[in-house]
Amino acid sequence: MKTEFIDVSDTKKNLVVEIPSTVVDAEIDKVSRDYSRAARIPGFRPGKVPPNLIKKMHGDALQRDALNGAVQESVQQLLQEKNVRPALQPEVELNDGYEHGKDAEVSVRLEALPDVPAPQIEGLKLDRLTVEAEEAAVDQQLQQLASQSKRWEDAPK
Repeated sequence: MKTEFIDVSDTKKNLVVEIPSTVVDAEIDKVSRDYSRAARIPGFRPGKVPPNLIKKMHGDALQRDALNGAVQESVQQLLQEKNVRPALQPEVELNDGYEHGKDAEVSVRLEALPDVPAPQIEGLKLDRLTVEAEEAAVDQQLQQLASQSKRWEDAPK
């Protein structure tokens, strides 16, 4: 898999990923097996539909799902390799001229979180400020709380 990584700025990145046709074909096989397990076609027991029949019936949908899965997997792998943390969902665009059986070239534009170095906290000293409460202020606050929660009904005997 060929990749090209372009740093536009600290936060903007462009990637070009070329996905080999073998990866797409393997993904199509995987997706068709998944579809065949869930498909209900007359004449076949549930989950026993042959994958090649599924490919024949749903070829375009399988190819879209497989290409989508291969693109997501390749982009995630590349982002992990380059240690890029996307801030937003990447814009993924399949280049024009893609045909089944050929390598797929995908352009990805994304905004990444910038690398922020960890703060140096060794040697910092913290001062803890404390205030002593006066007895009169505490009593006054207690009386105010008690006056706010008065009950005006008789208590049960």
